[in-house]
Amino acid sequence: MGGAGGLAAALAKRQADCADAVAAPPKPDMKSMLGGALAKRPNPFGASGPPGGPMSGALGGLKGGLGGLKKGGGAEATYESARKKIQKEIKACQKEVASLPPDQDFRIPIEAMQRVVDAPDTKMNQVATMVIESLESKLQETQTELKGIKAKAQKFEDDIELWRGRFTGAPEYNSVIASRLAVWEQSEREENEMALKIMRSYIPANISELSAKDLRDAAEEYGSMFTVDLSEYIKTKRLLWWVIMHPEDISKQNFLAGAHVGSFRDIGSYDVCELRAVYAAMPQTFEMDNTPGKVGLKAAWRTGLAERLKSLIQQQRQETVPGGWDPIN
Repeated sequence: MGGAGGLAAALAKRQADCADAVAAPPKPDMKSMLGGALAKRPNPFGASGPPGGPMSGALGGLKGGLGGLKKGGGAEATYESARKKIQKEIKACQKEVASLPPDQDFRIPIEAMQRVVDAPDTKMNQVATMVIESLESKLQETQTELKGIKAKAQKFEDDIELWRGRFTGAPEYNSVIASRLAVWEQSEREENEMALKIMRSYIPANISELSAKDLRDAAEEYGSMFTVDLSEYIKTKRLLWWVIMHPEDISKQNFLAGAHVGSFRDIGSYDVCELRAVYAAMPQTFEMDNTPGKVGLKAAWRTGLAERLKSLIQQQRQETVPGGWDPIN
């Protein structure tokens, strides 16, 4: 695997292995329910509960509230009040469970609370204590499991970064990337040139001398119409001016500095036709790209524009677009 091509294949395989390893995590058990639905529910007894997260607080509140039933006045009214509060919590949890994927594990806390509600007054504290101890044990198991999953995911990410570093650091890396880019440029050349023709119909050759109002007046003179928004857009988006410039003149532009740098850095604000046109008009290299401390910034910007354009083209063609990888969710 001495070459960049071999490293690219190794990196791709490693990413696939990592994705497969976490694509089907262990059965969530109590994790999703305890960390999701019940964790968001308020403590039915209004108690703050012990430290250790929202679910621990809810369990502690339940235990403390029911334990306090032995104190106070009318026992019958107190037990009935406790049941109503727990039933209210059950309904809230059922509502949240309804929005989760079907899984019997999600119902475990609901069924546990229901056992407390169904218990006779004389057994209510005893049943509640047993239920809470069981749920606390499940919560601890889940937290341990989640910690293991996160550690495993971090190891996968570290391995991916290691292989990516080996790939990009290979001696042949630049030539491999340049070769791939040349193939892509050739395949998109015709459509890029078509986009350039379209955009040139919007940008007059003397755009730098015209105001937004001048643009509207000129369009009207030619039997067309520019809205206020369109004329302002064309006037302020200086990257689009490149479509009527010679590549040699573009190569001398100091576009990553100055008052209008935002027009060039905000690549995400342009659509696929606009970026196709700009890419067709751009030179392969830029002059004055070797300033100490800023070496290669223009080349990197050009690469970023190419990647953004590739992504937009893939979306337009409804192809698969690479996205962020979430190893946990």
